[in-house]
Amino acid sequence: MTAAHVLFVVVENGARWPIWLSEMQRAVPDVVVVAADRDSPPAELALRVLQRLQALEADSSHVEFAAVLAGTATATDEIFEARCLVARAVLRHMSTRGIGKLAFSAPSNLADSSRHELMALVGTLTDQLVGTQMSISIRFGDSRQSQQMRSPRGKAGIGRVA
Repeated sequence: MTAAHVLFVVVENGARWPIWLSEMQRAVPDVVVVAADRDSPPAELALRVLQRLQALEADSSHVEFAAVLAGTATATDEIFEARCLVARAVLRHMSTRGIGKLAFSAPSNLADSSRHELMALVGTLTDQLVGTQMSISIRFGDSRQSQQMRSPRGKAGIGRVA
């Protein structure tokens, strides 16, 4: 298989698919989505992200742009730890080529405590990227500009979306 650039999307429970992400597909049409299973803890989503990134590396694919779509749930330690694991895994993958962008997307009605926690995570990770060609950002979107994502019961799909 030839090396491919990938748009990598992590979807937490209750997350919304933002319009800007659909527009990003025009630039990077090869999309890999890892979606949370409604009945599973956040740590399982993080583990599945790690496994999917390893599979992409084995295929010589590179995540050029990644998005973590935050859910609407109030942040718990478990959700925060899973987000940290996901972000670090994605950035570690991107660092193999030294280039890439990671964006967090959250609904505009996210609780203040969750918003502050997410901004703190992005701030910490940004400090670690100084001197690289990698970047991280956060977007708080209006629900009118997004589509509700629903996880199916049982195993959520992990795979390529074209």
